[in-house]
Amino acid sequence: TMRFCVDAICKHYVKTECTQKYVVVKRLSDPKGLALPGGGIEKNERREDAIAREVEEETGLSFRVKLWLPKTYDEKGRDPRGDTTSYVAVGEGFGNIKNEKNKTEVILLTYEELNRFSNLFVFDHEKIIKDYMNH
Repeated sequence: TMRFCVDAICKHYVKTECTQKYVVVKRLSDPKGLALPGGGIEKNERREDAIAREVEEETGLSFRVKLWLPKTYDEKGRDPRGDTTSYVAVGEGFGNIKNEKNKTEVILLTYEELNRFSNLFVFDHEKIIKDYMNH
């Protein structure tokens, strides 16, 4: 069965550096690697609620959606754990960053670093990042 998911391209203002960076997570469980924050949409959950919940669980941040990328991601094999269709939100995260215990380590990247390290991302997140950068 197809799982429906949400992923976030989340910007966060870093006061100490007076700059905005992208919030990514280092996954500590398989598949290990860098990922955009996100996860599954629960039964009867709106995708706006799912993305807010997932970003908060994985990063500690409150997420405000600015827009949804027009494309959905559903290619066979995009997730080794099973077939998924993912909607991608672009927005901003507010609050204090907090890792999800034993699951994620939050990393902040500049636009340039996001582009440079995109090949280290799991699933098809490299493709999502490239699409976002070209949209």
